[in-house]
Amino acid sequence: MSPDSSVCSITKLSIHGADATENETPPSSFGLPGELSLAIGKRKREEDMSQPSRKRLELHPEQRMFFIYAVERFTIDRRLVGGHTTPAVWSPKRPILTHHGRKIADFEDIFELVDAIYDAIKGLYIVLHTTRRIHIEYFGLGHRDLCFRGILHRDIRSDNIFIYPRSLTDISEGTTGCLLYVGNTKNTSKWYPKPAAFEDKAKALRLNADLKEDFKVSLEPSAVRSLLSRYSNQINLASNYVALVMSIYTDLGDKKKPLSKEDLRLLEWKPLCPPPLWDDREIIDQERTGTRAFMSAEVVMQGYLFDKKWAAPSIFVHSAIHDLESFFWVLLHICLTRAGPGKARRNGVRPDTPDTDKELCDQICALFDNPDNGSLSLAKRQIIESSEDLEKVIQPLFHPYFSCLNDLLSEWKKILMFGYKTYHDGYTPGVIHDQVLQVIDQERKKLKLKLELHSAVRLQAAEKEMRRRTDDLKQIDAVSPET
Repeated sequence: MSPDSSVCSITKLSIHGADATENETPPSSFGLPGELSLAIGKRKREEDMSQPSRKRLELHPEQRMFFIYAVERFTIDRRLVGGHTTPAVWSPKRPILTHHGRKIADFEDIFELVDAIYDAIKGLYIVLHTTRRIHIEYFGLGHRDLCFRGILHRDIRSDNIFIYPRSLTDISEGTTGCLLYVGNTKNTSKWYPKPAAFEDKAKALRLNADLKEDFKVSLEPSAVRSLLSRYSNQINLASNYVALVMSIYTDLGDKKKPLSKEDLRLLEWKPLCPPPLWDDREIIDQERTGTRAFMSAEVVMQGYLFDKKWAAPSIFVHSAIHDLESFFWVLLHICLTRAGPGKARRNGVRPDTPDTDKELCDQICALFDNPDNGSLSLAKRQIIESSEDLEKVIQPLFHPYFSCLNDLLSEWKKILMFGYKTYHDGYTPGVIHDQVLQVIDQERKKLKLKLELHSAVRLQAAEKEMRRRTDDLKQIDAVSPET
């Protein structure tokens, strides 16, 4: 018998019983935006308990993205799902848990907002609640996790980024962000080749000599090794990279010490994790997908727009960097349209009302709502390429609550500009996620030094939420296993 439909709507998590066999694959449908998918397993018969199952619950990669489990603690049968061993699912045929997720626009303070973006890109694994009989856990794959499994999301928008509690019983554990809904993904089974190891010491000396002559800078030995390994010992490509970094991060020319790997934004590929190639013919021919307001400039026009230092494919390919730009636009849109934490939209953002802020509305329309693809793409491209449009035109229009995010968005924009110019060098796709995550992490640490973590408004909301979770957990603990 196939499993019953098991989804969590925005208001209620309904968990239904199932008689699925161990080899049965869950339905391919992942539900609607905002819904959560449940992995349902079969409870072993008592006579089989002495032989724990070694079979793997095989899921399509698109279904490994987000799971909540309601489980008997004493269940012996365990499955490997998404790289983590988890108990098989036992579930009564009635609702037992209220859904605790919020859309990212309903954040409660600036830290929660930034952390949610960070987690949705990176991914995480946490246990929500454990009692003597019930175990509830959350496993989320972020955009980076999906990407390195050969899955590209392609529809990053505010409605797809949710905030969930790290614990149902302890508010001090905070919240986490997760990326939902993979209805527009594309898959690939092709991967970039591993870069060659650095070997030529003579070329290292020559590279440093050329940089001293051309740019009046030198590099630390580790930076030289990393550059030459990255570009297969080709000095001209390594020099082009340094020139590009210095054109974007102009303060590097003033440094008296040799430039480090950190100065040059040189990150290493994670071991055994080459980035995917998205240029398969079958996925090139797919239609443009995503939510138009948050699309990157290149996806809107379906073409390469930025001045690239390395040759791009002849046919446009939607890649990871375009989704990372979409995350940027999600955060920027919140800064322009929200009145601080909570659900309220700020005054003046709606056209043709008595309190309309014309300049604000014009910029929102230009960047998110322009019906003309060419104009929409041009406005987005100018923000990424310009050295001052974001800082002098857009950021002054932010609601004052978000002024503390100016530096974060400025640095994120630089990483995108830098990424677009180097994306086809055969190496940047393997580090672009970590470059963005590094910028977000550095800026959120600065934020926490400047601002108080909890406002009075958030404390009140947290207390109300805690009461709601406590009621849910009492209901869960009262449920008896079916026999």
